[in-house]
This record gives sequence, C-alpha cells and structure tokens, in this order.
Amino acid sequence: MNQENKSTELRYAGFWIRTLAFIVDAVIMSVIASFLFGDAVVQAQGTSVSVNFSGWYNLFPILYTLVFWMWIEATPGKWICKLKVVRPDGSKMHWYQSIIRYFSYLISGFVFMIGFFAIGFSDKKRGWHDKIANTVVVKR
Repeated sequence: MNQENKSTELRYAGFWIRTLAFIVDAVIMSVIASFLFGDAVVQAQGTSVSVNFSGWYNLFPILYTLVFWMWIEATPGKWICKLKVVRPDGSKMHWYQSIIRYFSYLISGFVFMIGFFAIGFSDKKRGWHDKIANTVVVKR
C-alpha cells in the first residue's frame, strides 16, 4: 500500500472528541499528581519540615504526554477515546515531532485558544500545534 492510499484511509478526529480526550487526561493527571506530588510534612525529634514537590508537578504533564505519545501514539485520554497522534501519512511520530507538538500547544493557546478552535474548521481537523509539528489526530 502506498503512502497516498494510506493517508486517504485516515479518519480524522474532530474538535469535540479531542476535547473529551483532553478532559480525561486532565482528570487522570490531576489524580496521579495529587498522590505523587502533594506536600509532605516530615517530623523528627520535635522538628517538622515541609517538602513541596511543585517542580515535579510542573514537569509531570510534559513527561506524561511525551512518554505516552512515543509509547502508544496517544495519551491515555486519547487512547480511551480511540484516537492516536500520527504523521499525515499514518506513520508513527518521530520523537522530535512529539516535543515540537507539545510545546506548540503554547502557540495554539496563546491568542484566545484560536489554535485549538482551528481543529473544528480545518479540513484534516488540525490545530496550529498539529500543523507546526506536521501531525494529525486520527481515529484508531
């Protein structure tokens, strides 16, 4: 099967199913992060020390997203919604595309989230971050 036929078989995921996947991921990350990165208080010999894991809490979404994209081509939220992130020809993303895509979320959200709303109006249901990283979100 050539690349042209493979790309025509892709079923692009729209705005609402991708929004649902995002919400699922946000809930999963919040639950995990609250258990892993909450404040801890250590008491020893009448002295208490409070330990804050906020630095890891900020790094966690980046690692969560990138690791799952590289491992199963989808975050758990996308996987539950039967979606995956791939290159336009349907092949797996390169690691550098994953990094570019993740940090391009900032650009998509920068001006009133227009880059995300573009998903609903694009022919291949691509947000600005998808276009920048040359990716598409498709139904499995």
